[in-house]
Amino acid sequence: MKGVDKAAALLVTLGTEVAAQIFRYLDEDEIEKISLRISSLKKITPEMRANAFREAYNYILAREYVEQGGFEFAKAVLTQALGEEEARRILERIKRALEGNPFEFLDKADPEQLITLLANEHPQVVSLILANLSPEQASAVFQGLPEEMRYEVAKRVAFMENITSDVLELLRSSLKSRLSTMLSKTSKIGGPEFMAEILNRVDSSVEKEVLKKLEEENPELAEKIKSLMFVFDDLLMLDDRDMQKLIRNIKDTRDLVLALKGATDELKEKFFRNMTQRMALMIKEDMEIMGRVPLREVEAAQQRIIQVAKELEEAGEIVLVRRGGGEEVFI
Repeated sequence: MKGVDKAAALLVTLGTEVAAQIFRYLDEDEIEKISLRISSLKKITPEMRANAFREAYNYILAREYVEQGGFEFAKAVLTQALGEEEARRILERIKRALEGNPFEFLDKADPEQLITLLANEHPQVVSLILANLSPEQASAVFQGLPEEMRYEVAKRVAFMENITSDVLELLRSSLKSRLSTMLSKTSKIGGPEFMAEILNRVDSSVEKEVLKKLEEENPELAEKIKSLMFVFDDLLMLDDRDMQKLIRNIKDTRDLVLALKGATDELKEKFFRNMTQRMALMIKEDMEIMGRVPLREVEAAQQRIIQVAKELEEAGEIVLVRRGGGEEVFI
C-alpha cells in the first residue's frame, strides 16, 4: 500500500473517535488527501489492517529507541527484531523526519503523479528530486520514468554534488505549486460514511476547512458527506421521548446553556418542552446572565451533546435521523 492508503486504513481501523483526535495534529494538505482516500475506500482487508498497524507500531517503537539510545542502539534492537532491511527502512524514515527535508511533501505524493510531473523535466532536475526522496518513493518513480531518461538520471544521481539552498527552495516551491494544481484536477468518489463520522467529531474549524476543499474539488462527494453528517440542528427531528432521554443523560447543565445559546428558536422550544418547568426556567435565566460567549465554546458544547446522542443511539436507546437519510418508517 502507498503511504496515504496506509494512513487511511489505519484511521478507519482505529475508529472515528481516535481518527478525529489524530486529525488535530495534521496539516490541511494531509487532512485533505487522507479524507479523500478514506471517502473512496470500499473495504479494508484483514491484511491491509494488520500491515498498517504493524508499520505504525514499529515506527513509534523505533523513534522511542532513537530517543533513548541513539541510532546505533535503535539499529541493533530493530535489526534483531525485524531484520536488517526493515530496520534500515524505518530508521531512514525517522532520520529524514528528524533532519527535515524540503521535498518531504513529495514522499507523500502518489508515485504515478510524480512520474507524470517529472516526465518532461531535465534529467538533472529529476536526479536532484530523486536524491531527496525516500528510497521506496525514489525507486517507484525511477522505475516509471521513460526508458531513455533512466540512464541519464542514474548517472547524475551517482555523481551528485552539493547544491545551494536557494536553488533547492526555488525547485521545491515550483514543484509544490505544480503538484497542487495536478491534485486539484483529480476527483475521487466512494463511500463517505466514515469521513462524515470523523468530521462530526473534529473541531468546527477543521470540519469547515475540509468541507470547503472537498466542495471545490468534488462537490458531489462533499454534498454526500454533508448529507450523512449529524449536526446539532438535527436534534429537532428527535421524537419527544428520545429528546427527554437525551436531556436526562446530559451531565453538565452548562453544556445545555451554552449549546442552546446558538440554537434556533424552534430547537430551543423543543428542548424546553421536554424538560421540567423548573429546569427550563433555570436554563433560560442562566442564558440571560451568561451574556455573550465565544462561538467556539457554543460549538464545543453542541458537539458534546451530539456525542451523548450518538452514544445513546449506539446503545439502542434513541433513534437519530440524519439529513439526507430519507424518512425512516417505524411500526
